[in-house]
Amino acid sequence: MNEIKELNPDQFAHSMQAHPKAILLDVRTPEEFESGHLPGALNINVQGLDFHEQIENLDPHNAYFVYCRSGG
Repeated sequence: MNEIKELNPDQFAHSMQAHPKAILLDVRTPEEFESGHLPGALNINVQGLDFHEQIENLDPHNAYFVYCRSGG
């Protein structure tokens, strides 16, 4: 079952600590990612032409935390 939750920064940090094997996805543009990102984050550009292909290739059995600039 897929579970999607919007977390505030404190909840996000706590949840990441509670799920150390989860994968952190940063879906900002490469320029935004290069200007600063959380350690260990995987950048998949939400505006990239291959975004959907990259997302579809992720292991559906893993837990993922998604970080974006707007929170949308």
